[in-house]
Amino acid sequence: EFFGLKTKSTRIVFILDTTGSMAFRCTENVLPKKKDEPPAKKGPDVPTGEEKIPPAEEPLKKKAGEIKKRYDDRKIASRMDALKRELINTIYYLDPRVSFGVVTYAQDPRNWRPVLVQANWQNKLQCIQDMDALSPAGGTNIWDGLENAYRFVVDPKRPETISFDTKGNYVTTVNGADTFFLMTDGNHNVGRFSRDRDFDERAFLAEFKKINTLRRVVVNTIILGDTTASADNQDPIKQKSLS
Repeated sequence: EFFGLKTKSTRIVFILDTTGSMAFRCTENVLPKKKDEPPAKKGPDVPTGEEKIPPAEEPLKKKAGEIKKRYDDRKIASRMDALKRELINTIYYLDPRVSFGVVTYAQDPRNWRPVLVQANWQNKLQCIQDMDALSPAGGTNIWDGLENAYRFVVDPKRPETISFDTKGNYVTTVNGADTFFLMTDGNHNVGRFSRDRDFDERAFLAEFKKINTLRRVVVNTIILGDTTASADNQDPIKQKSLS
């Protein structure tokens, strides 16, 4: 779960806005309820992030928990504070069956890791520490962040390369990302499809649909804050799922 949007996917990429406007204020009452408790177990296929872990990973979990608690206890003052608290909680509770990646973007995108990594405590702690260190700066290049995330997706399969398991189910030999969480606090205004600090929405969406037809991904979108002229007076979260 990320900003109230839930998925059962085990192959996820988080695409995160780290632009200068993420330093703008954000009020506590617009944020999802803090994850004070892990999700209740309902069966073997429900990830909880609370499975029995190897003794060697206990210190890693403890360190991650200390950072998580710091954000849980912190008064949210900025959009970056809100993003960090939500992401750290989400990463903390990822089940080890999940593989994940993180792309941050301002003018340019940056991959936290070049490939999806398993949600074990070593990777989760490193991600939490690195996200804790983020600072807001720069313009908003959503397109390059989104396009970069597609590098984590398997190339389209031609009919002759499709294989099936013993029960006749479609399988692939390589499992890439099938779910994105794309978070921003404003309009795309830098790079491709941008014009005069604004963007060509029609061309942007047309190109996105073209790419997503070949590499089918569910894209959950979150906007933190208001993109109107009165942006600093209200801080709603808006969520949507695309596919």
